[in-house]
Amino acid sequence: KEAFNDEDGETNEQILAANIDYIFIMSSLNMEMNIRRIERYLTLALETKVTPVIILTKTDLCESVNEKISEVKTIALNTQILALSAIKKSGIEELKKYFEGNKTVAFVGSSGVGKSTLINCLCGETVMDVSDIAQYKDRGRHTTSHRELIMLPGDGLIIDTPGMRQVRLWEGSMGLSETFQDIEKYIGMCKFTDCKHETEPGCAIKKAIEDGEFDEDRYQNYLKLQREINHFENRSTVKAQLAEKRKWKKVSANLKKKK
Repeated sequence: KEAFNDEDGETNEQILAANIDYIFIMSSLNMEMNIRRIERYLTLALETKVTPVIILTKTDLCESVNEKISEVKTIALNTQILALSAIKKSGIEELKKYFEGNKTVAFVGSSGVGKSTLINCLCGETVMDVSDIAQYKDRGRHTTSHRELIMLPGDGLIIDTPGMRQVRLWEGSMGLSETFQDIEKYIGMCKFTDCKHETEPGCAIKKAIEDGEFDEDRYQNYLKLQREINHFENRSTVKAQLAEKRKWKKVSANLKKKK
């Protein structure tokens, strides 16, 4: 689930996909790769207890594939990473293994990462509209505007989600802990129990950053996602309490009428 704004501007939850075996988190290598966005998708996936796989697309347009993979490994921890090119059909056979046994896979990622091109490659025919080659080389464009269920020839199903420019976390405390386990293992190890991890002496978090266990940007993104999750979880609790209050108020009013 993710959060989205409805027509009235109110933030509500939205189901991205259900009954899936894997989530393919897709990021294109032909544009500036956003590590922080991948962390967000990982948190979302791990919260649902569905196995995520990070798919780095368009290797044919990247001159530093190994460098990019190494960069993603620093934040992916135990998550499988696959780099491929749908145009050159490299890495496709390894990808097909995830569909064996009639598994269902959800594709998520920003607009232009090449989901439609990859789906056509897996299907062996054009089943999805794709951008032209000029857009493929540049940033790509949004070609999927709604969810689609696609059956692969042989084994497996694909749930293709619309390209998302922004994903906010509706819930995800457990997913956050798993995505950022390298950070959370230091929580509670500081000299002072009320350490704010800023300028206090004996701060385990600051020392871990200095030692290169993780960088400052990763830590700041952890805090950002934590605040976001807490906001929506607290909001959900308040809404549930108000709904319960309204329910019993209605029950009480009906009882008074009967008397």
